[in-house]
Amino acid sequence: MNKLALKPLKIGNFEVGPNRPPFIIAEIGINHNGDMELAKKMILSAKKAGASAVKFQSWKTNKLTAKKSVKAEHHLKDLGCDGEIYDLLKRVEFKKEHHFEINDFCKQNDIIFMSSVFDEEGLELLEDIGVVAHKLASMDLNYIDLVKKVARTQKPLIISTGMGTLGEIEKVKDACLAEGNEKLIFLHCVSNYPPKVEDCNLLAMETIRDTFNVLVGYSDHTIGVDVPLAAISLGACLIEKHFTLDKTMPGPDQPVSADPDDLSQISERSKTIVTALGSPVKKPVPAELAMIDSFRRSAITNQAVKKGEIFTREMIDLKRPGNGFSPEELKMILGRKSTTDIDDDTLILPEHLGELG
Repeated sequence: MNKLALKPLKIGNFEVGPNRPPFIIAEIGINHNGDMELAKKMILSAKKAGASAVKFQSWKTNKLTAKKSVKAEHHLKDLGCDGEIYDLLKRVEFKKEHHFEINDFCKQNDIIFMSSVFDEEGLELLEDIGVVAHKLASMDLNYIDLVKKVARTQKPLIISTGMGTLGEIEKVKDACLAEGNEKLIFLHCVSNYPPKVEDCNLLAMETIRDTFNVLVGYSDHTIGVDVPLAAISLGACLIEKHFTLDKTMPGPDQPVSADPDDLSQISERSKTIVTALGSPVKKPVPAELAMIDSFRRSAITNQAVKKGEIFTREMIDLKRPGNGFSPEELKMILGRKSTTDIDDDTLILPEHLGELG
């Protein structure tokens, strides 16, 4: 399908969709380490770097994970706590009062506040705050009851698809449509921290778009900026990237996060990419039309031609400039008599052509 035919979605004051600069979410997530002053510094830095929105995570730790839980590899490297994921999450839990404080700070600094939904209580809190869109994490791609509850808000719904299959994505889309919500953006994602480049499979983003006729984006956990920029070149209308002020700060997500320089590069270079993608129509742009006379080939004599002499292929070279008979028009010359003497290396013009010999 033609990705340009997809209708854009409105998120705050942003139109998100084809032929527009990508909506960039700086995911602060848990990188604030429970420090709201640090969170505010990160918000200001993300805004300066070109982010469209900042995103946090709304959970109650005791509803998200058991006290003894299977550890992810990137958690094992840097838990920053006594050794259990539960302890880490409890320490950095984004509390109710934090939501209102940070939302007000975002409003004051003209950047969209978002937070991932993990349960009904978090959804109600975010609805009370008045968020403009909701985000569901990859872990909940198969949690259809939660999907339905979020879809009922009728707000744009951004859904990560890490660890997921096309069948699971189809169930999520069907559940949202059943609730009357068509405002969907599915994010291709590889739930590894960081994933190998060869595991990123960015072309899967096109598969999701073409299979389900939905807007697509990319939730990135790679190190650096190359992969998200490549995703934009393939049509990602939204990029989500973990964000930090310093990749060496404590916390499991810091090393795979974008720092302010990374985020600035993604923001600025994405504008160039989208502009360069342009139109799918293949035709000369206006600036090229002026180059045709200089760069294309025309029929030019390679010897002196006498008046009345019959033009043969051996008399003619095809070379610049391009303002005469083109190679495909050569048949209009051959076999005709010259109406005048013509010098060597001369552009053959219509007035040089007489009757057939």
